[in-house]
Amino acid sequence: MPAYDFKTLSPLDFESLVRDLLQEELKITLESFKPGRDSGIDFRYAASVRNMLVVQAKHFVGSGFDKLISHLVKDELPKVKLLNPERYLIATSVPLSPLQKEKIVVAMDSTIKSPTDIFGCDDLNNLLGKFPRVEEQTFKLWFSSVAVLEKLLHSKLKNFSRGSLEGIREKSRVYVSNKSFQEAIELIKSQHYCVIAGVPGIGKTILAEMLGLYFAKQGFEFIRITTAKEAFEFDFEHSPRFLYYDDFLGQTSSADKLEKNEDQALIELIAEIRRSKVSILVLTTRGYILNQARQEYAKIDYLARTELKPYVVDLEKYTREIKAKILYNHLFFSTIDRKALQLIIKTSNLCKIIDHPNYSPRIIEHMTRAVPSCGLTAEEYLRSFLESLDNPTEIWRYAFERHINSASRNLLLSLFSLPSPSSVESLFRAFQSMTEGDARSFRESLKELDGTFVKIRVELGRTLVEFHNPSVRDFLNTYLAANVDLLRHVADCAAFWEQLDWLCRNRNNGELGKSIREHVIGADVGQFFERISKALKYPSASMMRIRYNKSDIKLKDWNVSLLRRVGVLIDVAVSYRIGSERFLSDIV
Repeated sequence: MPAYDFKTLSPLDFESLVRDLLQEELKITLESFKPGRDSGIDFRYAASVRNMLVVQAKHFVGSGFDKLISHLVKDELPKVKLLNPERYLIATSVPLSPLQKEKIVVAMDSTIKSPTDIFGCDDLNNLLGKFPRVEEQTFKLWFSSVAVLEKLLHSKLKNFSRGSLEGIREKSRVYVSNKSFQEAIELIKSQHYCVIAGVPGIGKTILAEMLGLYFAKQGFEFIRITTAKEAFEFDFEHSPRFLYYDDFLGQTSSADKLEKNEDQALIELIAEIRRSKVSILVLTTRGYILNQARQEYAKIDYLARTELKPYVVDLEKYTREIKAKILYNHLFFSTIDRKALQLIIKTSNLCKIIDHPNYSPRIIEHMTRAVPSCGLTAEEYLRSFLESLDNPTEIWRYAFERHINSASRNLLLSLFSLPSPSSVESLFRAFQSMTEGDARSFRESLKELDGTFVKIRVELGRTLVEFHNPSVRDFLNTYLAANVDLLRHVADCAAFWEQLDWLCRNRNNGELGKSIREHVIGADVGQFFERISKALKYPSASMMRIRYNKSDIKLKDWNVSLLRRVGVLIDVAVSYRIGSERFLSDIV
């Protein structure tokens, strides 16, 4: 029989485990309810109005029996009496003796019919032994066991140090199984390999590691490889092995990609894995690096077009409930000051985090592990948490500066200064003006960025480009505010009216506005005025929907009127006290 103490489970994880075990034991489907005030119900089964079964899960590990029974009498007994269920069950992580169960029955004033309706720590372990499938699915439970850890380290994992395994163990405590996990498993079962791609900080590596633990529990040897050639040192054709290749295309730019003939070795490895139908290969990469490799290696490009279909992890796979559980687990296992914790778990503050458009597991991890040790007050901590979501520069800075080439950076800057979304034609023209690049370099940069920094879609007959995530635009906003040379470069290379109009409209907005005022316009007001005056004749990058009839709607180019442009020019002239003679001469 297993002997878990359940200390590595959060209360939400513990509730899920109790639900799964009792559903198997009772052969029923229990209703679950969203977190919050439960009115005495964690799970319920109602065959009829009068025949209701209610389950309460009490994760009081470390608190002991006395605190458990005190809580039950003070907080739960009044609610249970009001509900008056036909049967009331309690499941707890606290170890219970027969005498302690009898005390609970007495204390709960006959709301519990029998001591057998109380499931203590030993009872739950007994059910785990009875229903091994539940244990297998709850990998964060069995992976926390020291015995399992030692067994994995010595028999089912290769190329893993104790330190790296402890790191995975720590991650498993806060991981929330979601749609990505099940979809990746199905993909692996069908083709025996999976390429996990996505933006920085979205959870690619932890997904791959949790998949490795899942299959290690099923008897696969979990092997970390650093090259495709290295994989051939292991007999994966006859023995079940889970080959894990993290960042298989490198972590930075093209110079850090593949060793000599590594592209051919990768093709051969995937072919052998699929042919063997015994072992599994999981690879991770950032989407833009995969796009780079497709341009640089013909064999990778062929593989991508024929077989190497990446499984993309994105925020759309994180439901609001999953986001809440990820945050909850990180908070539960953090060392956050109690006052700060109480402030952040207020409903209004939780919603601000969970529903933030820049929500990212990496930001959640950073704010619940690194920041609490900085000695912030509760109010300062909450403010810092929200500011990290408002300005998630750390998520994108390293990738922007190190991972993509200068042409791709210029493409992003061009997109930043254009109306969103931008037509691919307008973006190309702005890109040309900024880089003097040709159509080929534009296509290569667009491919490199697609799926990570930007996304491309076709709408109403037009190909449109926009930022993949709001946090990319937020990052560039902050980045340009601090890098005035780049900001001036955007202004100097404007190809459309909107690019200079954007500078004028944002000159009073935050730190970016301050940089525009001081380093773009203010550096030489006369020169900027001349530039924007010339822009009166620039083409427009705007678009609008045109309805030709009830069913025919198209996106068409829309030229900003001269009247509106002159209005912006007047605003600049007035703000910087440019004389009427200068103003009129520039218009003429």
